[in-house]
Amino acid sequence: MAAKLIAAYPPAVPALWSRVQALGQHALGESVRSGVGALPRPLVAVAAMVVLAGLDLVGAVLAKNWSDRGSLISLLGGVAVFGLLFVVYGSSLAYAELATVTFGWVVILQIGVVLLQRVQDGVAIAPDRLGVMIAILVLQGYLVLKPSIAD
Repeated sequence: MAAKLIAAYPPAVPALWSRVQALGQHALGESVRSGVGALPRPLVAVAAMVVLAGLDLVGAVLAKNWSDRGSLISLLGGVAVFGLLFVVYGSSLAYAELATVTFGWVVILQIGVVLLQRVQDGVAIAPDRLGVMIAILVLQGYLVLKPSIAD
């Protein structure tokens, strides 16, 4: 799909796209990709969701630090983290569906934000909220581990 959209643009865009793809392939390396391919797909999908949520959380903290203090190091770190997030996200789509990866990433990120607030700011987590977080994780596990109709 992306290739069709990119082909409709001026000649420079497909050339740039092929360079971005090559960079992503180089960044991951064949040994990493072949090692990941040997793992069960649901495990790779869950691992990708956790890594994406972690990168997103780190990027958000760096963005907040840059916003508050104007730190150039935080700005550059945030750009690097979100660039890596893009590569991991794109690579994870070879192992799981877009909706599943995105949903899992967001759920894990939201739980991470709640836990971060608990640790950093001492915000209490009500038992009902904790129950809902657990239920969401169980349902996410069902979505990831249950084979789709197409399989």
